[in-house]
Amino acid sequence: MKFIRFVVVFFLLGSPLVKAVEKQTSDADIYVIDEESQSLRISWPAGKLSLKGVVGEKGAITRDLVAFDGKKALHYENLGVRSQFEAYVTLKRVGHDVFVDCIYGNIRSEQNGALINKAVCDINEKLIPDYENFIYRYSDAWKESVSALDISSLIQEPSNAASIKDGVFNDITVLRVYKSRDSLIDKLPVTVLQKDSLKHELGADMMFTVYGKSDLNKVTRIEVPPKNLEGVFKRLDYESVNSLLH
Repeated sequence: MKFIRFVVVFFLLGSPLVKAVEKQTSDADIYVIDEESQSLRISWPAGKLSLKGVVGEKGAITRDLVAFDGKKALHYENLGVRSQFEAYVTLKRVGHDVFVDCIYGNIRSEQNGALINKAVCDINEKLIPDYENFIYRYSDAWKESVSALDISSLIQEPSNAASIKDGVFNDITVLRVYKSRDSLIDKLPVTVLQKDSLKHELGADMMFTVYGKSDLNKVTRIEVPPKNLEGVFKRLDYESVNSLLH
């Protein structure tokens, strides 16, 4: 299900109905959605551009513009699958070109219910109408990485926690620990940092492990969003994470 929907203002621009979106916090760009043409319009003091076919519904797919991490992002949700599948796509403009910067996944495995809160950054692919191809390029790999999760310990009586390796942050292993059956359905697993015999629980809040596109196993940072995902995320680099273990 979609976690956030920001308030929009409707007005008429000629005949099409458009959504007005406030300025990005990072620069002077203004984003406007034209629902009739399913276009994203971006304007800035020195110019403007329009990208057709990047928002709007396509069957069971919804695509919208939302507030995310203190800026704007495209929200993609597939309502036609058995388990939760949504992604947030952050953008960056270079001149009159718009590129996909990062993709954040909020996905449940259809096989075992494991939660995937991962992101890939520095993608630098031009935004196209079929940008979901970029999403599935990474989500398929993510789902494969959790497919081997053994959840039998959560089903048996008495139940025991099940854990899965999320990634490696230099010499620190990031684990997602499932302590109850509910954490495989609609609750969040506990994120745990482990280094040799040392462990630290980051808690059962949503947090994204972030990777570079060339290595989907090597964590580059951990990002902790506010509850509604709209505000600026807290970013933990290796030094910050390592200090929690000492």
